[in-house]
Amino acid sequence: MRFFLVLLSFVSVMAGAAKASDTQPVFFHLESMGGDFNFEKNSWMAAIEASGGAEKVMFLHKNGPQAYQQAVEEAKSRGVAAPEVFPLTTANIAGKNSIEFQSKSAKLLKAVREQDPRRLGWKILMDVPMCTLFSRPNDNALVKTDALYMLSVLDNHQARRICYQMAISYFAQVPQEDGTRVAPVFVDSQAVVWQATMKPLELHSAYLALKESRNEKGHYEKRNSNVYAPGEEIFIKAYFSNVGRKLVGSDMMSYAIQMDLEIRDMEGQVLSRQENVHTYENPSKQIFPLDETQFWNHVTAGISLTDPGEYKVAFIFSDLNRPTTETAPAEAVFDIVIK
Repeated sequence: MRFFLVLLSFVSVMAGAAKASDTQPVFFHLESMGGDFNFEKNSWMAAIEASGGAEKVMFLHKNGPQAYQQAVEEAKSRGVAAPEVFPLTTANIAGKNSIEFQSKSAKLLKAVREQDPRRLGWKILMDVPMCTLFSRPNDNALVKTDALYMLSVLDNHQARRICYQMAISYFAQVPQEDGTRVAPVFVDSQAVVWQATMKPLELHSAYLALKESRNEKGHYEKRNSNVYAPGEEIFIKAYFSNVGRKLVGSDMMSYAIQMDLEIRDMEGQVLSRQENVHTYENPSKQIFPLDETQFWNHVTAGISLTDPGEYKVAFIFSDLNRPTTETAPAEAVFDIVIK
């Protein structure tokens, strides 16, 4: 069972979510620990409004040893049973996008676990590009609940608003028979729109490369000569923009690029052609906030020629996730000498 949170024109809405009968009023005890560990009030209130309003989502935002018990009493007075009062803290992780967030969040969690063995019991309840919801066993005698929760989120106003709503939707679910809840899935409808209006596949750059030599950044070094011995591998690196995605906008999206090969004479006449030499197909990480790099890819390829002579070698790349009416193949053509 999966349900989706769709981002549409910078507004978060629920699509295909659990039915109203599968949800329940929920009460949170929020603690802001200062600095990067504070909740953003405006984003939290917007998330409540998007989740059904104050009658469905209630909270007490207060620190202190007696604050949780106060939250429980207030919840009871409003008809919410004690087990549905969830103690929640947050951590705002700085980063330009979700890729940096995930890297820094993983490093932070590792460091925290090394410093505090109690954190080894932490579990991931929800994991989307720009936030992660954790739980861990409760070791605080003043908090009468089985678990404590923390929402780690990209330090971005839009990300907080979406992630607060996702956390609310997670806890507002009626648990399944085994006590578990279903983690929401983030779908970015902006990515859907972006791909629908995207320009054709474009070869950004390509070069002859040295397969066994990389620079300090890990990139293949350029080969200075286009002269190869018979049977020597002709190895290239190519970069593309405007590459379509299957299941675009979801955490299951992927790319698929087919490579065909043509050997031409120096006037451009085709001497031989081989189709579907290779298909590059892999998952594609969601990037939040969305930008053009979501639709970038790079590939490597290698062939060898045995007959001496001068040739134009054409690597022809096709985007298998976009119809040919939207985009034509992109060619990387190299003048090659075999001697």
